[in-house]
Amino acid sequence: MPVGKPGGWTLLGAPQKWAEWILTPESLPPALATPYRAITDAANPSGGGRPDIVAWREGSLASAVFVESKGAKEKILPDQERWFRAASNAGVSRNQLAIARWRKSKA
Repeated sequence: MPVGKPGGWTLLGAPQKWAEWILTPESLPPALATPYRAITDAANPSGGGRPDIVAWREGSLASAVFVESKGAKEKILPDQERWFRAASNAGVSRNQLAIARWRKSKA
């Protein structure tokens, strides 16, 4: 994915129609990929706990936001908590971290 695009999904198992936005951590812009990898290694060297969504404007850690998506009954897992803590320790501000909780539809 070209660096000019403003981000994408790192979500595994996303619908195929989203394929053009699905990224691997290796395809992040270099100025974001290096600190992202360091945060992930500090949190859990096996890679667990990474957020579902990474989006950015300028390809840097300072311009990135990290979002964890949770269903109505899903809980934050220990690996995810460690990832957010490691990101905070690496200088990521609270404004760059989010958890999106999906509620069950009443329809």
